[in-house]
Amino acid sequence: MSLKAWNLSPVIAVLCVFVGGACGSVLRWWASLATVSLEHSTHCRNWCHMLLGEGGVNLDTWILNLLSVFFLAYLTARLASSPQRHRSQFIKLLVGTGFCGGLGTYGGPVWQVVGYHGFDPVFLAELVGLFAAGLPVGLFGMFLGARRSRVEVSRVEVSRAGKSGGLR
Repeated sequence: MSLKAWNLSPVIAVLCVFVGGACGSVLRWWASLATVSLEHSTHCRNWCHMLLGEGGVNLDTWILNLLSVFFLAYLTARLASSPQRHRSQFIKLLVGTGFCGGLGTYGGPVWQVVGYHGFDPVFLAELVGLFAAGLPVGLFGMFLGARRSRVEVSRVEVSRAGKSGGLR
């Protein structure tokens, strides 16, 4: 589908992706700084160090990637099942492509596993686990997004029926 069909100019579309991506990337950077700060604090011992950086994929990367998958799946299902979906394409570009793209990345975990630690089958298994965990999280997000849209559509239909004097 072209940008003309969405009633968005190419400049607006690029700005939506840019602003959303910048916000998602800044949040990812902030979470990384918070994780490093926590890892180097005196309160972080044993399990804390293993969870925050001695394993293959850092905990902040796990959490942000799964949140990104959830939000993107939720948004996609919600917009796809919305009767107003042609009007909300800027949200898809801003939040879906931009924010979720900047927040979640599967290049980050691969770099953490291979770049920091060298190849290790245990870290590779952790990476595969991250990919496998993303599937049910994404499916749950899609379920919630589609369910939420159906609830809102039925509320609109009930309110229209009340105004017109009954269901048709």
